[in-house]
Amino acid sequence: MKNISYRFILFIVCVINILPIFSQNILNKDCNMFRGEDIIIKQQVKYKNPGRAGANVLWDFSKQEAINEKYKLSYAQSEKDSVITGCEHNTLYHYLLRNDSLYSLGYENPTTLMKNQKPELLLTFPFSYQKRIEGYFYGTGNYCRRLDLTTQGKL
Repeated sequence: MKNISYRFILFIVCVINILPIFSQNILNKDCNMFRGEDIIIKQQVKYKNPGRAGANVLWDFSKQEAINEKYKLSYAQSEKDSVITGCEHNTLYHYLLRNDSLYSLGYENPTTLMKNQKPELLLTFPFSYQKRIEGYFYGTGNYCRRLDLTTQGKL
């Protein structure tokens, strides 16, 4: 009987050591991508200095002072393609979900219109901790229908 219990304990210890343990979640499209008809209520909070930076640091943001407790963000999806439009603070943000990548197509509000001819890559799925995204983007637009705007760069 003692022999069986030792073998069982040894088996459990070996299985636990073999199983991978992840402390960070991986973002995937099915669980983490916003969808048409999603409504998110966020909270705006007053800035608080987190303290020192670096590894093995614990930051406590539990006692934040709310500035706006009902900061609303809503999404709608186009019927004909994979364009998703987010509405936040009187600004429409246009996104494109293509294969495993999320792109910014631009934004518009009463004063500014910006369209990205080369969309900005925002996220690739799956996305794990410390993964990097790089890419070029280019967009044109106007401010108050009078001033031309250009934005370009590399992430």
